Order: sequence, then C-alpha cells, then structure tokens
Amino acid sequence: MAAKFLLLALARSTPPLLAHAAEGRSPLERATMVTTGVPCLLTAGTTWLTSKPFERLAAAKRDALAFIGSDGDIRSAQFELAVRADHASYPAPHMNDMQLAQAIAVTY
Repeated sequence: MAAKFLLLALARSTPPLLAHAAEGRSPLERATMVTTGVPCLLTAGTTWLTSKPFERLAAAKRDALAFIGSDGDIRSAQFELAVRADHASYPAPHMNDMQLAQAIAVTY
C-alpha cells in the first residue's frame, strides 16, 4: 500500500515540477526534460504493476503448503485466489491444483 501511495504521489507531483522547471527554457531543454522524465515515470509504474502478481503468489505459499500437506483437502483463500489468477492468466491446458501448489511452494 505504501508503494502505491508513493507512486501516486510521485506521478501527481512530477508534471507541475516539470512545468515549473521548463519556464524560461529553450524548446530543446524542455524536450530533453520531458524525454527523460516521462520514461522514468512509466518505468516506475510498470515495475510496480508487474510485481503485484508475484506478491500475491508469495502470500499463497503458506496456503499452498497446507494444500499439499492435506493432500488437497485444505483449500485456503490465498491459494484459491492464486488458482483463479493462474486460470485467468494462462490459456488451457492448466496445471492441476496439486501441480500449481507445488510450483508455488517451490518458487516462492
């Protein structure tokens, strides 16, 4: 949550700073500022967004271990969320739930 707030604060504060810094500058200097500022913001935002699914799977590790240990009898919320996310993200054929639990347990 703190990373989301930090990214939002950075995204909202950067355009006014760029506009203020561009006052009285030549068009070349303004273009240089924009071409370096915008990619930095896009990279930070993309990095934050692409790291979220991995955090969800890391949170599901304990539930995956419980699923493996109970031979599929215990299906906890975080593991169920990971199964649904896997099925929604990747085309068929899907791994069965035990294979997915083992992959989560080994990877995260």
